[in-house]
Amino acid sequence: TGILRLDAGQRHPLNDPRVQAEIQAALEDPLPEVRAVAAECASPLGRSVVPLLEGRLEDPVAEVRLAASRAYARAAGKEAIGRLKPLLTDPSPEVRVAAAHELGKLGDASGFDGAMAVLADTSGSNEVRSAAARALDEIRDPRAIPLLRKVTSEKPGDVQYAANNAWVSLRRRFPKYAE
Repeated sequence: TGILRLDAGQRHPLNDPRVQAEIQAALEDPLPEVRAVAAECASPLGRSVVPLLEGRLEDPVAEVRLAASRAYARAAGKEAIGRLKPLLTDPSPEVRVAAAHELGKLGDASGFDGAMAVLADTSGSNEVRSAAARALDEIRDPRAIPLLRKVTSEKPGDVQYAANNAWVSLRRRFPKYAE
């Protein structure tokens, strides 16, 4: 496929129209793995790929939506907020966490709320809840401290470990919220 030809062949500058054409072709590839890799490779191209990535935010495959949400946020900056918010209710918990993380990094409060909801849902997968705890650490909102502290008392494992790391990190950043 196009994206593999780019990687295997000669290097081209990012502003080369052939690079964007190859990314566009790969984003439309029938294989979801190719579309996901294309989305991951697209963000360094900057704002020119924003329209190409928008369609992948609604891809039928969660792996593609996940990669597209991350790349879209990097390429579009704060303008991505409106398109990322609907992903907070995506059927895939991985996509919800990625959207929450990206929104939080962009300074949007809905990212915080989304990550809090995923972490609080004890019926969710441990991997996704761990990612939510890490996202809360990166969002750096002291309102997460009480929930993170609560999660640190859960059965030892990945979620408890990630929550503990985030809790300690936020307590250091916001000592007046620590207790």
